Amino acid sequence: MQNHLHNRSEMSIFIYAIILVQHDQFDSSLLLETTDRISSSGVIYLVEWNSVSAVVSNIKTDSLTPDDSTVMEYANVIEKLAKNYDVIPVRFGTLFKTIGSIKYMLKKNYTTIRQNLHIIKNKCEFGLKVFYDSKKLKDSFMLKPVIGQEEDKANFPNAKKSVYLDYINKKMVIHRCEELCLSFTNSIIFDIKECFARLNPVSRFEKMVTDSNLISAVFLVEKNKENELIYAVKSLKKRHSNLNFVLTGPWPPYNFVKLTNQL
Repeated sequence: MQNHLHNRSEMSIFIYAIILVQHDQFDSSLLLETTDRISSSGVIYLVEWNSVSAVVSNIKTDSLTPDDSTVMEYANVIEKLAKNYDVIPVRFGTLFKTIGSIKYMLKKNYTTIRQNLHIIKNKCEFGLKVFYDSKKLKDSFMLKPVIGQEEDKANFPNAKKSVYLDYINKKMVIHRCEELCLSFTNSIIFDIKECFARLNPVSRFEKMVTDSNLISAVFLVEKNKENELIYAVKSLKKRHSNLNFVLTGPWPPYNFVKLTNQL
């Protein structure tokens, strides 16, 4: 069965990814000199079941440390695999004791694995972050009067100010500002979807992630449409010069597989 990082000194099998490739189709030379920190032998090999294979290497369990260099090495293997195969990345630090236990995992999850591989076939992942000057945007919203506020002043010109009324008014302004920010965010997401419509991507959006990160999104796009995606982002930049669009990728489809929790 699967284990995650632990301290016992024993041999384990580190699993990088799952691919729809068998031994006679696998070019292990693509991964030479990429596993010095993970593999105890420097050899990456396949464990097969039916038409799917796990990409693995042997390791002494107590020699695996989750530092930046080791994680980068793992990511490098995944990226090299993704250039040549459809890849389901497996969570870093997933270890198995025996080849038999890996085969059992592949058999148990075979249907799900094939479904995931179908979703990501000939596709790669891109990330898009939209940054903005939160202070300028919120200040512009704060300057807009709250609906009804001006009418109250006109209808009750002699009304005395109070701490309570000031508190209520401030809360109303803040609430309206938040609503306008959310509405603005939704309008940008609509524009992004419109610009990317021809690419027909699978997408996920997070809104107002931080005070300056308006949108964080990931897209699963066909590998041959990278240039179209870049052009679409350039178009967005022209339409929204007050925002900063940062596109990253292509990446292996880390955010579009649903498998690792079942291992």
